[in-house]
Amino acid sequence: MKKVYLMLTKSSTGISTFINLLTKARYTHSSCSLNSALDPVYSVGRHFTFLNWPAHVKVEPFDSGFYWWHRWAKVGIYSLEVSDEGHRRMQEFVDEQFEKKLKFAIMGLYYCGRNIRKEYENKMFCSQFVANVLKASGEIDILKDPALFHPMDFLKIKGIKEIYLGRIKDLAQYLKDNGTIE
Repeated sequence: MKKVYLMLTKSSTGISTFINLLTKARYTHSSCSLNSALDPVYSVGRHFTFLNWPAHVKVEPFDSGFYWWHRWAKVGIYSLEVSDEGHRRMQEFVDEQFEKKLKFAIMGLYYCGRNIRKEYENKMFCSQFVANVLKASGEIDILKDPALFHPMDFLKIKGIKEIYLGRIKDLAQYLKDNGTIE
């Protein structure tokens, strides 16, 4: 058995603040990692730290860019177990999205917020991407369509375990000191 790690955050960016105003959710962004070192962390997000666009599938490091600038942001790390084969399928899905140069679906956020299923070719928003990574395992029941997924929905998945709650800066230091989250 292997694990996949979900990283749920809430920062002080305009988009995060707007989503939080509408949803009152504890988390407004989601990422995932396929190893306990949380290296790399994958998501769909901004290319440049201070600009919302362009945005695409990316690796999100802790020691530079967005997470470094928003190191005071709230973060929760959660894990789910999958078989070795399910883990391989998830990595394949992630690799395919990088090959396709998956873009950010800003209108997908709008439709998701209105509970309208809308998919775009080669575009996803963060929680849709992470839900599709989990779905690719073939083993995790994500409970609803990825195009309707909010970051808080991950906490409803059967078998999810809370690993860490805190701030990004403390998580980064913990990983630096210990090498892995567990």
